[in-house]
Amino acid sequence: MQNKVYLVAQPNSGKTTLFNLLAHENCYVANWPGKTVEVFQAKIVHHGKEILLVDLPGINSFKALGKEESLTKEFLLKDEEGVAVVLVNGESLYRSFYFAIQVLEMKSKAVLVINKTDYLEKRGIHINLETLKEKLGAEVVQISALHGTGINRLMDRILDVLEGRVKGKSLRIDYGILEPYIAKVEEILGSRSLAVRAIEGEEVFARLSEDKRIAVEEIKKE
Repeated sequence: MQNKVYLVAQPNSGKTTLFNLLAHENCYVANWPGKTVEVFQAKIVHHGKEILLVDLPGINSFKALGKEESLTKEFLLKDEEGVAVVLVNGESLYRSFYFAIQVLEMKSKAVLVINKTDYLEKRGIHINLETLKEKLGAEVVQISALHGTGINRLMDRILDVLEGRVKGKSLRIDYGILEPYIAKVEEILGSRSLAVRAIEGEEVFARLSEDKRIAVEEIKKE
């Protein structure tokens, strides 16, 4: 089985810089049947383990149903064994964390990466990584993709998740009074994360059959 690692982030988070740093000159455009969005990937090796690194398109959120958003969502949901490496932009923590939480709700195998630590250090911002790890249920690493710091630690954590030494879990947030509705939509869509997005008002219904779309819409009206 191929060890796949997916880089996912919002634009300007340093994802491309990290990908190029890890891939060196081994990157190429993947040929995914039926896909018109360019996806770069590279075969890399860490501690003798071959990894297929996939650079998913940078997206702002999963609310839109553009080609990039649909592709990223499809990869994350369909590949249960692949590891999602979610980049958080140190220059816009709050905005980035909201996006990261959406990904962590989808993926149990994930590593959260806080990039641009040089920016945080200059401003005296300290992040308690252990507390964050405990709250989110995922490995957390700080790096600077630009300066190449923390990269070996990141690759070690990725390998830990790939090989099962670290057991992650999908982030489950209690949405209070919305929980009964989320549960009903989850029964229809087969995914809690998609159910949450649907309750938020996202157009997740485009690929559903008509009867499922009607059922979800009826629940949203309750």
